[in-house]
Parts: sequence; C-alpha cells; structure tokens
Amino acid sequence: MIVNPFSVEATVLQGNSAAVGTALANLASTRVDWQATALDSWITVPQTGGQLEARGSAQLTLQLSAAGLGTGTYRGRVRVTSRTLVQDVWVTFRVLGAPARMAIAGGDNATGTAGSTLPSLAVQVFGAEGQPLAGVPVTFAIMSGG
Repeated sequence: MIVNPFSVEATVLQGNSAAVGTALANLASTRVDWQATALDSWITVPQTGGQLEARGSAQLTLQLSAAGLGTGTYRGRVRVTSRTLVQDVWVTFRVLGAPARMAIAGGDNATGTAGSTLPSLAVQVFGAEGQPLAGVPVTFAIMSGG
C-alpha cells in the first residue's frame, strides 16, 4: 500500500478549519487493512481505518482546525499503517490573523445609465503582516445614490 502525496498543506484564517486529502492505493493482489492516526491535536481523521481491495484505492480526508491556535505555521503528521507499512503524511497548516486592510483592485468610480451593466467592484484583502488573504468573504452595500 502507498500513500500519495506524502505531504499536504492548507491556509486558513484564525479560528477556521479546512479539509485536505491524500490517496491510499493498494498495489498488492490481496486485500489490505489500514489504520490512520493523527499525531497532533489540531488534526482529526474522520475515517481512522478500513480495507482496500486488491489494486483498490481510497481517499483519506484530514480535518485541520485552527480553533485555539495562534497565528503561524504548524507542522504535523498523520501516521498510516498496514501490516507491512508505516508511512507518515506531513501536514503544513498556516493560520493567518484576521484581515487588517482592504484595497480596491478594480471597478471603482463606475458610472452608467439605468439598466446598463457596470464592471464588477473588486477588492483585495490583506492580513496584519501585509500578505494577501484569499477566500475572505466581503459584503458590499449601496449607501447612497443607488
């Protein structure tokens, strides 16, 4: 049995969680029992074991939680074992602080006649260290003139 990839990574905002996965493949001609154990408290494995049929494969999902973690980069492991195999999946988990700044990236000062389509307003959100943050929900509201 093999695990591929041997390393996974995710980035979330503080207090959030993410799911990542890796594949298990049985290259043998017989069924294989396997187990997966998280070696760090911020990692959970929803399915901690199973069987892979001969030449079968499965996806192993890992849940990563930033609850209670400070900002920074965390390295952890999930150990996958079978009767003849011990493989560690390395997990890199980046926890970012709350958004600190937002800048208009395009579509501002658009004008047009009633019923016309205007360019979309686009913004970029930055963390406290100045790094761009992806996937941050932003809500717009028309305050006047609309």
